[in-house]
Amino acid sequence: MCLACSFTDKRAGKVTGIMDGRKLYIGRVYRHFKGKLYRALGVAINSETDEKMVLYQALYGKQELYVRPYDMFLEELDTAQYPDAKQKYRFELVEN
Repeated sequence: MCLACSFTDKRAGKVTGIMDGRKLYIGRVYRHFKGKLYRALGVAINSETDEKMVLYQALYGKQELYVRPYDMFLEELDTAQYPDAKQKYRFELVEN
């Protein structure tokens, strides 16, 4: 049993904040611009810098856990750096 998954199921759909009109939904699935799927598990604070981070889990392979700065998780892609990207944002909510 995945402890993070059972934690997520209880909180599915909880909104944690808004950045530039975009919301982060805990427990929901997001697609990274390179195509793989991830579930947002929660928001954590970096103990050294107080930076807000998103905790998320891969929905493929070993289903590893990752953290990424909150603002970066919700940011718009730099099209100069990624000209072939098919989506506007680094992570986009997958509609159910």
